[in-house]
Amino acid sequence: MDVTFVRTSTLLLRFKGLTVLTDPWFCMQLRGLPCYQRPGIELEDLPTIDLIIASHLHPDHFDRRSLSRMDLGVTTILGPDGTARFARDLGAKEVVDMAPGDVHEQGGVTITATEADHPDGEVNFVLQDGSTTLFFGGDTKYHHGFTDIGRRFAIDVALLPMGGSRVLGRRIVMTPAQALQAAVELDAHIVIPIHEGGAWMSLPPLSFHSGRPEELEQLAREREPGIEVRTLRPGEMAKF
Repeated sequence: MDVTFVRTSTLLLRFKGLTVLTDPWFCMQLRGLPCYQRPGIELEDLPTIDLIIASHLHPDHFDRRSLSRMDLGVTTILGPDGTARFARDLGAKEVVDMAPGDVHEQGGVTITATEADHPDGEVNFVLQDGSTTLFFGGDTKYHHGFTDIGRRFAIDVALLPMGGSRVLGRRIVMTPAQALQAAVELDAHIVIPIHEGGAWMSLPPLSFHSGRPEELEQLAREREPGIEVRTLRPGEMAKF
């Protein structure tokens, strides 16, 4: 399995010859605000995508403008309830709405939707190829369902958001400390931080995006040395 970090929660995965793109976002703005981090792979340089998994349909996780420029004729899109309606005009081979517990099989990879906690009906995903099991945490807040997921699946690698975003005083993404606790409950061996703060503009006092991968790395060294935190920069690949 290969994992290439593109930006925030957008990653390019290769499982058993299946090419997977998570939470596609290539725009340089978010709701009119600038994004400070370019994608590590430009849209036109992507390989043919077999499968897109979307945790939810916010514009920084399901970038319709960019997807409309892609040839999706061989691509299956998996996402939460409402994805099929939202993506019906993008020309994808297949679009499947998934709820926690639903399973999709493709190219020797099993994809299971799991519960999440984020506005507008997010789901997370577990991907298994027979040798490696990966958890994709999208944009979720911390929730107690991680313990159940850890019991059901032997998680090797967890892609966990840790930007700690607060909007109007409300926490909407895990902090680094909460991401570490989620990793413990998932019993994950390796954590790759995603959805880090600093990629887009904070607007104090309305919004803050304070979490950084370096904080998660430090916390793991101090509290959970058995968990390896592997931070990837845009365009960087990890092999498992």
